[in-house]
Amino acid sequence: MKVLLIGGTGIISKEVCRISLEMGYEVFVLNRGKSKEHLLTGASLIEGDVRLESVSELRKKISNDYDVIVDFITYNEEQLKKTINFIKGMSKQYIYISSATVYSKCLSKNERYVETDPIDNPNWYYTIDKSKCEHWLEENDIGMPYTIIRPYVTYGETRIPFQINTGDYFTLLNRILCDKPILISGKNKKCTLTYAKDFAFGVVGLFLNEKAQNEAFHITTDEEMTWEKCIKIIGEKIGKEVRLIDIPIDQLKKYNCDLINIEELIADKGRDNRFDNSKIKNAVPNFEANTSFEEGIEQSIKYYLYKKTKINYSWDAQIDRIIGRYLGKNARNEKIFINDYSKKMNNTEKKEYIMNRYMLFVLCSKALCFLHKKNKKISKKY
Repeated sequence: MKVLLIGGTGIISKEVCRISLEMGYEVFVLNRGKSKEHLLTGASLIEGDVRLESVSELRKKISNDYDVIVDFITYNEEQLKKTINFIKGMSKQYIYISSATVYSKCLSKNERYVETDPIDNPNWYYTIDKSKCEHWLEENDIGMPYTIIRPYVTYGETRIPFQINTGDYFTLLNRILCDKPILISGKNKKCTLTYAKDFAFGVVGLFLNEKAQNEAFHITTDEEMTWEKCIKIIGEKIGKEVRLIDIPIDQLKKYNCDLINIEELIADKGRDNRFDNSKIKNAVPNFEANTSFEEGIEQSIKYYLYKKTKINYSWDAQIDRIIGRYLGKNARNEKIFINDYSKKMNNTEKKEYIMNRYMLFVLCSKALCFLHKKNKKISKKY
């Protein structure tokens, strides 16, 4: 089988690439070539910028005889239309990676999402755009069968999942290692965390699968847990007890927290997310997402404890400020102030931390506005 992956070096696309290669498939990866260290041996790189290059330029770079094309990097309808334009007539199946956050209803107790549940979650631009892409595929002839796949929260070696997190994943581990409290919003909300390799096995099982033609599937583990249990397992793996500060979403809205995606909390991680995987199991009988979170997260933690990648001090400081405001006079008991923690930072990092911890930029801005208005009044007077 000949497979084209649009993306191919991300957390889930890399695993789809790996399993495809293990199956003996001929795999081509189309991306900008800026993450060559994540390109697996055996896959052929086609360098191309899907966003910036024209349809004709992209068509020249790829062949016209793929069995399957999997699209990991299309996020809105405009991008989808362009992608279909340059791949039209080149494949027997187009697989679009959507998101399981598209479901619009909130689950009742013990209920699980099924693929026929209504989509169009209206609370986050990401879910709105993904839903529009799904509708467009259903309503238009793209010249080949399509399959929609909806992953939920996935994790692997280079991703540590949590409800309120940053893309610099070592930042979260570092907070725990430094005995800093962890911000959560609804610690008993149910989540479904799927190991990327397990997810990828389900995706590859749908390649040229007759049961996948013009159908949608979510692919997740059957294991569910609360966000509180998730972070406590992470703490246990690094030998630390995690202290949680649970702040309701309505309260978070009142704070200046531009580095926390409140829309994502409302639409996604602030509600229960459980899934019925009967459909993918029927289409791919040997699919088993049986890697437990306790087992899978060990690889992620080992990777980041070894690498010790950068810390997002701006995000870290904003978390401290929000917790500080919420706790008020009791904040000092939670050890959220700089103290010995600052010894790890260089001067630039200290500046970032202090600016976001104490919102000096906001104070300066207000002061400048005040002075500007005062000067205007004086100039009018004279």
